[in-house]
Amino acid sequence: MDVLEFKFSEDNFNRLFPFFILIDSTLKIKSFGKSIAKICPEIQNSFSFIDCFEVSRPKLENPTFNELVFNSNQLSVIKCKKNELSLRGQFELVGDSLLFVGSPWFNSMNEVVEKKLTLHDFALHDPLLDLLHVLNNQENTSKELKELLTTINNQKNKLKQANKEIHDIALFPTQNPDPLIRIDINGNLLKRNPAAEKLSSFVYDEIHYEIEDFFKFIITKIDLDKERFIFETQTDGKEFSFVCKSLKEEGYVNIYGRDITEQKKAREELNRLSLVASSNENGIVFTEPNGKIFWCNDAYTKHSGYSKEEILGKTPIEIGIIDDTDRDELRKMTSSLSKGQPFDVEVKHGRKDGSSFWAKTKGQPIFDKNGKVTQYFAMIEDITKEKQSSTRLIESENRLSSLVVNLKTAILLEDENRKILLANKKFCSMFGMEINPNELKGMDCSNSAEEVKGFFKSPQTFVKRIATILKEKESVYNEELELVDGRVFERSFIPILKEGKYNGHLWTYDDVSLKKHYDESLKTEKEKYRSIIANMNLGLLEVDKNDVITLANQSFTDISGYSLEELIGKKAADLLLKNDSKEIIKSKEVLREEGKTDSYEVKVINKSGKNRNWLISGAPNYDINGKVIGSIGIHLDITEQKEQEEQLYLLSLIAEKNINAVIISDADGKIEWANKSFLNMSGYQIEEILGKKPGHLLQGEETNPDTVNYMKDAIAKGLPFNCEVVNYSKHGKKYWVSIQGQALYNKNGEIVKYFAIEENVTKKKELEQQREFLVESLAKSNKELEDYAAIVSHDLKSPLRSIHSLISWIKEDNDKEFNEQTTQYLSMIEGKVEKMDNLIEGILTYAKIDKVDVVCEKVNTQEIIQNIINIIHIPNNISVTITNVLPIIDADRFRVQQLFQNIISNAVNYIDKPIGVVEVSCLEEPKHFTFAIKDNGPGIAKENEERIFKIFQSLEKSEKSTGLGLSIVKKIVDNYNGKIWIESQNGKGTTFFIQLNK
Repeated sequence: MDVLEFKFSEDNFNRLFPFFILIDSTLKIKSFGKSIAKICPEIQNSFSFIDCFEVSRPKLENPTFNELVFNSNQLSVIKCKKNELSLRGQFELVGDSLLFVGSPWFNSMNEVVEKKLTLHDFALHDPLLDLLHVLNNQENTSKELKELLTTINNQKNKLKQANKEIHDIALFPTQNPDPLIRIDINGNLLKRNPAAEKLSSFVYDEIHYEIEDFFKFIITKIDLDKERFIFETQTDGKEFSFVCKSLKEEGYVNIYGRDITEQKKAREELNRLSLVASSNENGIVFTEPNGKIFWCNDAYTKHSGYSKEEILGKTPIEIGIIDDTDRDELRKMTSSLSKGQPFDVEVKHGRKDGSSFWAKTKGQPIFDKNGKVTQYFAMIEDITKEKQSSTRLIESENRLSSLVVNLKTAILLEDENRKILLANKKFCSMFGMEINPNELKGMDCSNSAEEVKGFFKSPQTFVKRIATILKEKESVYNEELELVDGRVFERSFIPILKEGKYNGHLWTYDDVSLKKHYDESLKTEKEKYRSIIANMNLGLLEVDKNDVITLANQSFTDISGYSLEELIGKKAADLLLKNDSKEIIKSKEVLREEGKTDSYEVKVINKSGKNRNWLISGAPNYDINGKVIGSIGIHLDITEQKEQEEQLYLLSLIAEKNINAVIISDADGKIEWANKSFLNMSGYQIEEILGKKPGHLLQGEETNPDTVNYMKDAIAKGLPFNCEVVNYSKHGKKYWVSIQGQALYNKNGEIVKYFAIEENVTKKKELEQQREFLVESLAKSNKELEDYAAIVSHDLKSPLRSIHSLISWIKEDNDKEFNEQTTQYLSMIEGKVEKMDNLIEGILTYAKIDKVDVVCEKVNTQEIIQNIINIIHIPNNISVTITNVLPIIDADRFRVQQLFQNIISNAVNYIDKPIGVVEVSCLEEPKHFTFAIKDNGPGIAKENEERIFKIFQSLEKSEKSTGLGLSIVKKIVDNYNGKIWIESQNGKGTTFFIQLNK
């Protein structure tokens, strides 16, 4: 079979590997890629590679050609010495030259821009730009969220401060007639309005207090944990009610006072009235605002024939309605009740026994301080006799004046001497008169202005104006009057002339309160919408038919850069539009004339000269006759959105060319798009996967359910996920993929899509499985070696013990026959056998230190070391002492025994002084214990301090030394993640320090 060879031109190779470097055997640069020239402009052909670059992975100092060849075919990282830019790739031997192919490693998109690199400077298969775009989007999103959070917190703090200022301003207006007071939680006065400053003392529970003493007393009565506390007191001959509102967090109490002198008098008056009502011959009832009776006198029970128990809780209509009752009069009464107005009706009222009587019912609303109706007072008079005697007369007069009497406009007709000729019901009801209009006939009105002036808001002005009108005797139409109760009348005056001579006049009054209220509401609504337009986030612009700007809001000035003064009166197109957008506007003018709305994009230039893209939604503007007088447009700056669309298009190209599989799903996880790599990997066509979920297509029986559940949970919570999973292609081929997924959100924080990048890691998984097999095999081999070591040590020690026993027997049996030299040789053999036994035991102990499971228990090191001192052989000239109390630690008792026994034994064995001293101490620190074993032996040279802990290393030749004691110590300390070190001076002694974590 022929060997497959590849041949590339320099251009072809540059497109595949734009960051390549070709090096000859002397490490001179022979050639390099076009993109290397952009990021490292200082390098040239024939330059030394090691002068321009350093190899940081694997770390090679002044590498040779052979070293680079040896490290070829593996991941390598080189760094440009000039700008410290790193490139990741690999070295490959090509003929007698060495080729490096790779790509730069950037941490953010900004670095790409700084190097002036474009998409064409990278190989199309290079995934670096995809990763950088994802990182850049995440950084931008995090930055926007932080800025938004900062803005919200600032606005929240400003709003909180503004609310506090508004609260104080609302609490202490100087013109408020009611006393307003603020005290701290100790009762000290903090703030008072002018009305409160007039109060100097209080009487509470018949005790007189000065103002400062009173509030120190009353604070003891206030429960600061309750929202409200109310008390009443007297001051300066007046009665006051105070409402206390506790603001515990701010450390003060606001006290709102109200003069209730008149209310108390009213209550007393009401009590007196109830006594009068009880003895009144006419029926008296009090009702709720809805007409339900809650009190009646005995006269009403007598008139109606019902008991009080049968009356209470019902309305007068329910008690008295019969077939002959005038429904219009009832509607008049119910209408007045619903409007909170007085009423005066005459109807037939039924009795319990089935009979009836004519009842004249006058009702009057009773208001609270806020003008709200709290109850109704009504008087029911039996007018049966009067009705029967005057029926004919009334009917006759009603035929003549029914038109005037029932007019909705209040009428008052006076003669030239101001005697009343005619008044209608509306006039009486408007001014609260409780009499029949006919009773006003003949009444003298000369002084009526003074009598009724109290109804009007400006009483003196009202009196003067009446006098002026009567003096001038000229017609007055729709003159506006404001009443104290908030109503508004329109008054007209019409002089009556008979043969050119003044013969009286006519007054008319119309209640225009509702109209006035409607006009004010309309004005308020207009102001509200004007404010909304001024402050809306979208730019609003109004132009006339000649495209001249007549109105613009603040948002429009913000996006255009022009002030209102610069905009009003100017032609919008000439001021803002680019030439290629002016034709669009002209075509839209035709639609405007036809009364149509439309949305369109235009290109504009703002005041600073920047090009922007706007989206305009335009609609015609009409006058009151429905004629088009211009247009109104909502303008939205969509420049950033357009730029994002272009960026998304670029990203889609990158995703399409990505060597890894890329898929995008909708919010439900159904596939909307996938690149060619995904289709090649899965074996499906694009039509076969659209609208399907990836898991349903690709997962099979070997797919790990825990991994699937992890992905489902992350997707449900909108979290990123990263895992490896088994997939199956359309044709059933099994392959492993590494998946990185992320949810995409809109500006409202709602998930709109998911995207995922899949890398085929089948070869990697096969290598991992091979590695796991090798690890298991190695573990098995290690176990076998351990078992073998134990067997060998046992088999070796058994003949050694036999040799030792045989020598002992030979010496005992031939004690007198052997000469001194033979006996000495036999003793030497015994020593060597003993040393070999110790050596085998030491090796076995060293090998098992980190293999055998240790027991963690509370170990008293004081007790352990004291036992060691008692059991080891210590010459008489040597003392071993413990200088302070040693701690209790968590460890294995046997290991701790080995650790300290080896060190202390070593110290005792090597002391060369006539008087030997070994001292053991411990220092407790926050996170560990540090033990010290100090001796006055020969000491250890600086160059040997590390050597003593190595296996089979002994500084002095000793018959008994195996070279394993300190190696075992070091291994035990390492096994507990501790530290061991020495401080020593030749001839003066050594201190071993052991640091064990708590």
